[in-house]
Amino acid sequence: MNPSVQFPEDQVEETRMNLPGMMFADGEEPVGVRVLTYQSSRAINSILSALDEEEIQFIRQSSF
Repeated sequence: MNPSVQFPEDQVEETRMNLPGMMFADGEEPVGVRVLTYQSSRAINSILSALDEEEIQFIRQSSF
């Protein structure tokens, strides 16, 4: 028995969605950091702006 479900072509077209072109706003892409996509990149930027450069580099070089 084939577990896949067959939809009529018109229903397939109605349910087909395109993936978004970007997950983050232009210029707010996290580079070299691990991020959960449901977190706000604005929150990450707020945290980064509170740190000095040495602290930022330490975090970026860690496995965190």
